[in-house]
Amino acid sequence: WNKQIDSPVLFNMFIDKEGTQNFTPSLKQIALMGGCRAIWETPYDGGSYIVVTHDEILRVKHNGSVMPIRDILDSGLSVEITENLSHAITIVDGDYGYVLSQENDDDFVQLGPDNGFALVNPGSCCTINGFTIVLDTITGIWQITNPNNALTYIPDALQAIDPSLFTPLAVRSLNNNLFI
Repeated sequence: WNKQIDSPVLFNMFIDKEGTQNFTPSLKQIALMGGCRAIWETPYDGGSYIVVTHDEILRVKHNGSVMPIRDILDSGLSVEITENLSHAITIVDGDYGYVLSQENDDDFVQLGPDNGFALVNPGSCCTINGFTIVLDTITGIWQITNPNNALTYIPDALQAIDPSLFTPLAVRSLNNNLFI
C-alpha cells in the first residue's frame, strides 16, 4: 500500500491472472493493458507507475492515464526494475536490459555488447547508494554504474563470479550492503 502524503487515497496496483492491471482496494480497473510483466512506482514528477508489458514500457499516472515510453523486445522471462537517485529506471528481464532517464526522455539505452556493455543476459538489478548494479545471470558478470548515472558504467568495476563457486541468480541491496 502506498499512502499519498497529500491525499487520503490509497493506491496499489496488481496484475490479475489474465495479465490485466488493476487497482485495489476498490478493484476498479482504470487502465486497460494486457500482458503486464512488472510494475514499479516512481516518485518522479509527482508520482506514477512504470509498467512493463510484453512489448512496451508505459507510464501510468495515478489518474489512470497511460503514456507509452518505448517499445521493447519480449524475452518471456521475469522482469526486475530499479531506480537510482537521479530517477533513472533500469529494467532487466534475463535476455534484455534497458535504462530510461526520466529527467531526459531522449536518454534510453538497451544494455548489451552492441552498446558497449559487457552484459549479454542481464537478469537482475538493484540500486545501492546511487549506484545501479546489473548482474548477467548467464556469464556471472556484474557491472556498476557511475554515481547516479545508470547510462554509464565504470569500466574498471566489471566483476565476474567464478562459476565453480555458485551460479549467481540475483543482486540485492540491504542496509548499504550488496548481496549476490
